[in-house]
Amino acid sequence: MLEQNNHTSIYTWPDVYLLADYLCVYFECRYIVVIGSGSDHVLPPLAAKYPIIGLEMKDRLQASATRYPFVAWHGHQLDGLQALPIPDAVLRESLVMSLDERGDLHRPGGVLRCLGKAMDLSPACLLVTTLNHSMQELSQWTGMLRQEQLHVEFAGFTVNGNEDLRKHTMVSLIGNNRWKAKLSAPIKVAAIVTAYNEEDIIYQAIKKLLDQQIQVYVVENWSTDSTYEIVNTFHTHPGFLGCERFPANGPDSHFNWKKILDRVVEVTQGMDADWFIHNDADEIRQSPWPDKNLSEAIGYVDRMGYNAINHILIEFYPTDNAYSPTMDHEQHFRYFDYGKVESDFIQIKAWKRTDQQVDLSKRGGHQALFEGRRVFPYLFVSKHYPYRSQQHAEKKIFRDRKARYAPEELAEGFHTHYDGYSQGQQFVRDPQQLIAFNESSYFPTHLVERLSGIGTNRVKATIEPPDVPISAEPLAEAKPRPRRAAKKKARSRIRSHMRRIATSKGRNGLRRPNDNNRGSHRRRVRSIGTRRRPKRKNPILKRRIGRMSR
Repeated sequence: MLEQNNHTSIYTWPDVYLLADYLCVYFECRYIVVIGSGSDHVLPPLAAKYPIIGLEMKDRLQASATRYPFVAWHGHQLDGLQALPIPDAVLRESLVMSLDERGDLHRPGGVLRCLGKAMDLSPACLLVTTLNHSMQELSQWTGMLRQEQLHVEFAGFTVNGNEDLRKHTMVSLIGNNRWKAKLSAPIKVAAIVTAYNEEDIIYQAIKKLLDQQIQVYVVENWSTDSTYEIVNTFHTHPGFLGCERFPANGPDSHFNWKKILDRVVEVTQGMDADWFIHNDADEIRQSPWPDKNLSEAIGYVDRMGYNAINHILIEFYPTDNAYSPTMDHEQHFRYFDYGKVESDFIQIKAWKRTDQQVDLSKRGGHQALFEGRRVFPYLFVSKHYPYRSQQHAEKKIFRDRKARYAPEELAEGFHTHYDGYSQGQQFVRDPQQLIAFNESSYFPTHLVERLSGIGTNRVKATIEPPDVPISAEPLAEAKPRPRRAAKKKARSRIRSHMRRIATSKGRNGLRRPNDNNRGSHRRRVRSIGTRRRPKRKNPILKRRIGRMSR
């Protein structure tokens, strides 16, 4: 277990405040409920935006009220046995938090069970604590939370402070208890892939969608390479829905992106699917949960009542010219950076079937706009491979894109992302200026960045992995501890088993009962099956009785 750390005041947790505010906005929380410990660096700025309600043990109530006078404190045993003194209506609109400065979260029971009760109603819970030498793997911490029946959505690390950029602070995001059950029936998800001259990656791009149980339809913009022919090699795959060349009457002289996007929406209207993804050929979409594929993750979002999904954009760049079309580009390119402009964090490219009109072209394909849109709070992952070598970048940017842009779209302010590039530009990047992508550690190490976009504007050193080992496997579900009723049932099964042994012929020297000895046999069986261990006599009491008898 974790060792109590009495020096957590050195940690300012700059991203925790921002994450809490982010969760309140996207989960539509009007209140914050703090159970147990707080933080001088997190609670004051939150109090300026949200009413904060606190639960604290009675012997610590006065100290907490003095330290955080802006919190409405209530005395509570924090043992998980008492009902929470907060109205259900308030909990349904509250973000629950425990910012562990004194080790309350380091032990099973207590505060963790109070959190479990709150999560019967609250939409989200944020737990923050510090790492120390006695905890070597994040899975230990997560296992303890799951043993307390908490629905752990995500767990990982965040920076200690603005000056201390190490990641020795653990963050856990707990979901509402009603989402523990697994998805009962799969849903149909279809990706409409747009492609132009992507022969080096198109095969892998389609295959990775199909492998995640995503159906695929391709809108191909009259490529001048072998993209169209490669796409049609999937025609026998049951998840491949087809490929069309657009425009239908032949290639345009210009790259009319808005018309392609309108065609994507038109295609979805005739499809038999529950959800749709607008997917460029140079993008690979990924679930935010390591143990769920993309289709399963979208189904989980659907069950939670959301109808749109945003993505965090991760840009992978070439660090050499060694890539070839026979390679898997996801495995080859191992260095990335987060996007730098606002549109890189607004990638609402997955949406649920709706009766409302969906508009993709208004925001250049970055957002699916429709009435009643409800975006899932946590970001999915979108890996982007804009160019794969120096030669490919020059061809794509200067010949396939900039030379073909439609003048009317340029006049509307579209296609500005390549404005800073000119002939002679160096596109092969120095890996020292990028972030190394490690599949096993990325999800926990970049937890806050990938789920919310918070902290991605820092320098590379900010998001180095912590200097502790992290399990490469998905965080395992811990076996819940049996409750009293389960233990009683287990004891009953043992007694029944012992009786069956005692009454079986040839065992323990006993015969099956007959009409003549049925009563005596039952008495004997009862004494064997439920025999109690004699009580040990108290030696002090024995001596006193002896003296009295003399």
